[in-house]
Amino acid sequence: MNYKQLTALCLFTLLLLSCTHKTVFKLVQVPGSFSVSIPAYMAPASDLCPGRRSAVQYASDSAEAYLFIIDTLRKNMRENNLHSFYDSMVVGNVGDSGMVQPPARFAILHQDSTLYTERRAMLQSNGVVVFYRIEVVASPSRFYYIQLWTSLKNKAALKNDFDRILDSFTAVNR
Repeated sequence: MNYKQLTALCLFTLLLLSCTHKTVFKLVQVPGSFSVSIPAYMAPASDLCPGRRSAVQYASDSAEAYLFIIDTLRKNMRENNLHSFYDSMVVGNVGDSGMVQPPARFAILHQDSTLYTERRAMLQSNGVVVFYRIEVVASPSRFYYIQLWTSLKNKAALKNDFDRILDSFTAVNR
């Protein structure tokens, strides 16, 4: 390989590396409840989970990325543990056809018990296959239901952003 080819290869490699961008995140705080980092390309939304009151809703139609978080006080709830709350929110909430959902996995996230899973389903309304990331968190006084989704074709492109959103979630009501 001659000098010109080596120089061209180095410049091409630098160009490729400079083209990759990192997502900018912003911290969203719900006073007395939780904080979460959300990509700056997502904007507040209001119609993502009809019939349920969510603490946070964000969307980006151009990135096809959507998020909502439901924040529920544990006091006086029928569901008194993480597994029963998970079952009421995730297992009992299947309205899509062709759904594929592996069993939930358990983790400790920032001192809170967490069950998380993924789901793939075809929307009956338009036939689009959607990929979901779901996390249910139990803090000492609250339950949180976090749902992110995108079209299946965007799963790989949004994986790192979805991971960061879920990893950043922190309950602040200790």
